[in-house]
Amino acid sequence: MRFLIFSILCSVIVANLLKLFSIDKSISTLYLFLGNYLVASIMGFIFSFNTGYSLNLSDIILSIISGLFFLLGFIFFMKNISVNGLSISVSTFRISLIIPVIGSLLLFKEFLSIVNYLGIILILISFLLLGDAKKQYKIGLLVLLFFIAGFSDFFPRIFKQYGHHNPDSLFLFLNFLFAFFFNIIFIVAKKAKFSFSSLIFGFFLGVPNFLTTLFLMKAFNNVPATLAYPILSSGTVILTMSSDYLFWKKRFTKKEYFIYSLILAGIILTVLSF
Repeated sequence: MRFLIFSILCSVIVANLLKLFSIDKSISTLYLFLGNYLVASIMGFIFSFNTGYSLNLSDIILSIISGLFFLLGFIFFMKNISVNGLSISVSTFRISLIIPVIGSLLLFKEFLSIVNYLGIILILISFLLLGDAKKQYKIGLLVLLFFIAGFSDFFPRIFKQYGHHNPDSLFLFLNFLFAFFFNIIFIVAKKAKFSFSSLIFGFFLGVPNFLTTLFLMKAFNNVPATLAYPILSSGTVILTMSSDYLFWKKRFTKKEYFIYSLILAGIILTVLSF
């Protein structure tokens, strides 16, 4: 469970860094991600050095697909924020946890108790409530974000099961390396102007981003993915709310307090039988 807690803490750091960087309108998203993936892939290489791995073609193919989905997840998340707004984008991004949960139940025969199901349902309901029912949204973008984010989250669990007993850090090295190369392709295609400051900011983002997934994969050794994903998502939301209040001086509405109370209740039910 401690690795899952570490993953949540790193995820909260990533969220706050993104918020900090978003204040500067001159930041280039593509160069921010480029610096992020460069550092994350270097860390993956260092962590997997001398671990006695045996590289397999299927591992490489999985890493290529995963790397593309990692990058697209970030891009579509930022695009949805600008088009559909923050609340519904965060809601869709978090609800996408249903994909790795269902995938783990079907593919890996993981078990959940009735209490666990109730907890996950509460968490999903709370994420749905984050959106604004009065607003009109670009549904196509939200659907794309849902599936891309969901499958992106599921790839680490797939590698854990079918990765030929290779270390988690090897998957992350290959995953972030291919995301880095895909990022370069996007930069060239969009003819994005070089931004040194964005690249440097991305370096800082890369460390907690790498550790978030590494700790999550280590948590799979002791925590079923069907529990790990909802706990990670909901725990990140709760702690991000706390950091919003303490560091960003945000004040919440009654609706938001109600939503976060539901999330907290959902977390308690989800971990109750663990």
